[in-house]
Amino acid sequence: MAENQEQDEEEENGPEPFEEEEALDLARQGKDAWNAWAEENPGREVDFADVDFTTEENKAISFKGFTFPGDANFSVAKFKDAEFNEAVFKGNANFSEATFEVDAGFGWATFAGYAEFGGATFERDAGFDEATFEGKAGFGDVTFEGDARFYRATFEGDSRFDGATFAGSVDLNGSRFETVPDFRATNFEKHLTLHGIEVDFRRPADPADADRYRRLKDFAVAARDHEREQMFFAYELMAKRGYETRGLALVPNYLYGWLSGFGRSLWRPSIGLFVVWGTFGVLYSWIAVKDWSHIWDGLLFSAAQLFPFLGASKGALADAKAALFGNAALDAWVNALGMIEGVLGVVFLFLIVLALRNRFRI
Repeated sequence: MAENQEQDEEEENGPEPFEEEEALDLARQGKDAWNAWAEENPGREVDFADVDFTTEENKAISFKGFTFPGDANFSVAKFKDAEFNEAVFKGNANFSEATFEVDAGFGWATFAGYAEFGGATFERDAGFDEATFEGKAGFGDVTFEGDARFYRATFEGDSRFDGATFAGSVDLNGSRFETVPDFRATNFEKHLTLHGIEVDFRRPADPADADRYRRLKDFAVAARDHEREQMFFAYELMAKRGYETRGLALVPNYLYGWLSGFGRSLWRPSIGLFVVWGTFGVLYSWIAVKDWSHIWDGLLFSAAQLFPFLGASKGALADAKAALFGNAALDAWVNALGMIEGVLGVVFLFLIVLALRNRFRI
């Protein structure tokens, strides 16, 4: 009766976690034996919580290429030389509060669920090169005493590094974040490499995203990565919409984005200036003679309004004015159009100069 009850509970709640000496004995047999077991036990949880992998009998265990069929619990575990390169975690991977006394390797590892390293300590180098995090990645309050490498790592879900301490260099070269990572309150004591990093803009933005992009912008400034500094600044302004930026303040925010890509685009304001010149040139010509016989004079008149600071503008303005309107005083419509065109010209010229300055750091 008791056996049947245990069997019913196991069917209802799933098998007990694979743990203690039985799991350790199988891990000592190597990758092939372990993965054969994993294939026969899909979804089975593995529990190595509190296990000391620094002892003589456990320190030789390598998890390179292991497949963990369900959740894998390594919380508070201690490692002498952690080798998890090319490992596959099909469930959640819990390394919270774990201690890595020597190098830790998670290169080319795949985390299908939540990868939790919160509060862990890496006393030497930690390598996550080309690792893939398909779910959330938690590195909050982690201590990296050596170098931390995330070269070409992929983060498909939310990633948290808030409160982490990086005592060594940090390599994010070529890494990709599909949502904005959280590096707020992190401490970087050495160089941070952002070259080739990709961060997608999250739509819709979270209320805290603007602050997260602002933190990334600070990193780019410190690393003198001007391209990413501008990118994160643009993302910050977009993320503020509806939260920090509301009401009428949204108008210049959207216009700045549409007309210049937040100071990054040279062609947008250049095209805008060209359109203003052509449109107002046609309007001046039409108002004057109601046909296209003086279109060139209209364009000259428009150019002189846009570039009054050029030496030839005064003469061109006088000649074009005489050809279009004779010696009569300009009516109110023409003067109003001239004022509007002048304002638009100043705006687009400013955006062009700003884009040049941002591109070449003039």
